[in-house]
Amino acid sequence: MISGDQQKPTQQLAETLGIENYYAETLPEDKAKIVENLQKQGRKICFIGDGINDAVALQKADVAISLHGAATIATDMAEIVLIKPDLSYLPYLLQMANDLNNRINTSAILNTASGISCVTGVCIFGMGIGGAVFLYFSTLGINIANAMVPLMKKHSLPDGFATHRR
Repeated sequence: MISGDQQKPTQQLAETLGIENYYAETLPEDKAKIVENLQKQGRKICFIGDGINDAVALQKADVAISLHGAATIATDMAEIVLIKPDLSYLPYLLQMANDLNNRINTSAILNTASGISCVTGVCIFGMGIGGAVFLYFSTLGINIANAMVPLMKKHSLPDGFATHRR
């Protein structure tokens, strides 16, 4: 956690959130340097900011999140803007990101397996082009079903959490 606030309130918030490492009374340029140093250590950085003083760090971060109602430059620098200025929705956002990443990885594995199966079937087993096309489109159907999993799940999101489902 990196904050421009004074030591005591930053420490109390970090303890409340269970965050061991935090920086207090940090200047805007120092926030960006901290982000860069953590990235040099091989870490992926998600920076949440709402002010002008967060703009450079938001730009340097791997993922930048801002809040609705934040300074315009902060929302302009962010890839994600939370509609409600409330960080309680952050766990849902992270879960959605993890679910999406899992679906992408599953699709990549299915596509690779399908390609290998098609080439192997045609070249080694003499399956023919028709069999390879059938195998390919079967895998395509499985990938489409995998992509639609979020539409079929019943989500228990808090009130006010924006989704595109109607």
